[in-house]
Amino acid sequence: MGAKDGKCTMATPTDIPDHEVAEEPRKLVTARDILDAEDISIELFDVPEWNGSVYLRTLKSGEGDEIARLMSKNTPNANARVAIKCICDQNGGLVFKPRDAEDLANKSFSAINRILEKIVDMNNMGESADRELEGN
Repeated sequence: MGAKDGKCTMATPTDIPDHEVAEEPRKLVTARDILDAEDISIELFDVPEWNGSVYLRTLKSGEGDEIARLMSKNTPNANARVAIKCICDQNGGLVFKPRDAEDLANKSFSAINRILEKIVDMNNMGESADRELEGN
């Protein structure tokens, strides 16, 4: 209610700021629910430089930690090492071994960079991670 010329007036809906309506809360998950969740996603990704596509999977949390360490130390072949953690088969099994990093580092920068950009997007890593990956 407001006062106008000494009279009381009611606020109109346009005078009231918009507020978001709270959604119904989702189920509260247990530790077992979290550990049992299938939360790693797999996407088919086109790599024109290789005349085909590869499957990419999201990183596991521990792998994300390992990648952060790789980037902070300016590790040789870091971009290839990141790609190795995500290039997989249709079931999510990794197709490269860590020992393949040097061989993969000798492949097209354009292809690896395209894959890294998709990895950043799939893992919600943000712009700072994108800049770090591009710098290696």
